[in-house]
Amino acid sequence: MLVPPLETERLLIRAFRLEDLNVIHHILDIELRTADFGSEQARTREERERWLQWTVLSYDELARLYQPPYGDRAVVLKSTQQVIGACGFVPSLEPFGHLPSLHATFQDALAHLYSPEFGLYYAHSPAYQRQGYATEARKP
Repeated sequence: MLVPPLETERLLIRAFRLEDLNVIHHILDIELRTADFGSEQARTREERERWLQWTVLSYDELARLYQPPYGDRAVVLKSTQQVIGACGFVPSLEPFGHLPSLHATFQDALAHLYSPEFGLYYAHSPAYQRQGYATEARKP
């Protein structure tokens, strides 16, 4: 299933496009180069271009395989159409049964199993942080 663009009062969350390369490279690999994204380091423009091509192709390919819509989406200011960051779903495989709110009541052993869940992440340009955009992007 392809994920349609999502709109909030101030934001449009949409699929990345190849023409977003310069802005997303600048945000993720220059402005946020020291942020911990769980990856090794900032990417070169060529590496980010390869990532962006893969990301754009994955939308259709995951839908064709009936897979969850994991991956990155562009976070865009509706008023200016400026890309200000990225957000998306990632697979999270953890022993969530250890959390008291999710603890298995019928069998304690289930609490130690790993279960797949959706994780939500976001990365916004520092110029657009602390303005409520991350909270707003997760509400549509």
